[in-house]
Order: sequence, then C-alpha cells, then structure tokens
Amino acid sequence: MKQTGIIATLVSTINTLMIRILNFLSPPRRISFGTGRVIDQKDLKFNINDLIDQVYKIYTAKSSKEQHPIVDKLFVQEPTFEDPMFRVVTIKDFKAQFASLPVIFERVNISPAKHIVFVDKDDNIRVEVENKQVYYSRLTKNSVELNAITSLHIDRSSGKIIKLQDVWKERGKDIIHLFGIYTYIKQPLGKFVSVLLRLSGIQ
Repeated sequence: MKQTGIIATLVSTINTLMIRILNFLSPPRRISFGTGRVIDQKDLKFNINDLIDQVYKIYTAKSSKEQHPIVDKLFVQEPTFEDPMFRVVTIKDFKAQFASLPVIFERVNISPAKHIVFVDKDDNIRVEVENKQVYYSRLTKNSVELNAITSLHIDRSSGKIIKLQDVWKERGKDIIHLFGIYTYIKQPLGKFVSVLLRLSGIQ
C-alpha cells in the first residue's frame, strides 16, 4: 500500500511538472468540435446519453473495481485511450491509466455540456462531448480544472467504443507542439507510465 502511494505521488508530480514546463515551452492551441456528417440519435441502435453517462462513471469511480465492469461492457477488447500527454493501445494499459485516478485524486467531477454525433469515413460513429473536468488532488488538496472535448469512436454495428480521446481546449491534441514530434512520444510514454502503475499494484 505504501509503494502504491509513492508511485501514485510520483506519477502525479510528473504530470504536474510536465504541464507546467510544456505550457512554458509551447503556447496553447485552442480547439473546438471536429467536422463531419452529423446524424441524429434516432439513426443509432444505442442511446448516446446513456453511453456518455457510463463513460464518465469510469472517471468518477472510487476504485478500479467499479471501473472494470464498465470498461468490459462498453469497450472493444483492445481499446485506445489518448489525451494530450499519453496514448495507450492495450486493455491492461487502458485500465491502469484510469485505475490511477481514484488513487491520485480524492474525487473527480465531470460536467458534460452539449454533444455532437458524427459519421466518420469508415461509417463508424464519433461522438464529441464538450465538458469540464475537475480533479481534486489527494496530495496537495488543490484542484485542477480542464475544459475538454471527449471524443468517443464507436463501432456502429456493435455499439462498442474503439477509442476514447480527451482533448483539452487550452492545449489541443498534444500537450506540446514542436513540429508534431510529441505525438510520436506519447505512446511509449503512456506504456512506460502504465507499466509503472501496474508494478505498483494500480491496475
């Protein structure tokens, strides 16, 4: 348990330092909704609002035991998770990333606003949800607010989520913008952090 707390504190500190350093090195890029052919709920076999609510329960869950059944129900066997800092492409790494939230943060609040449903070129569904995410640190007792757009890439036939991506409005898709280099770094970085979390018992 002590080891888990040390690793969680280390990961939290690294994340905070990365955000501060990269904000200094790289100016923010503001983003908005994507583009594509917009469709209505009545054209889908699943309920978008219910899906969004279930996805955000993964963020706000108090333990990985609460998260895992939701992930297993909503996502394909090997889903992708991506935010401006990390990208992971296996179910083990996916679960480890989210399992770290209730360890590092006392609580997480998500406030969804409007959403738009698109059809992508491969005929799958992309749901983009504008939201505010507030993370309350166990270590510092401070909170971090993120204005985000959560993008859910969904297999149209099964209704399973293929990819979950958080884009922070103040940063864009990547936390640093130097000739697109960081987009190639964040997958090995996501793997490294996920392995570190799992070794500490966070999974």
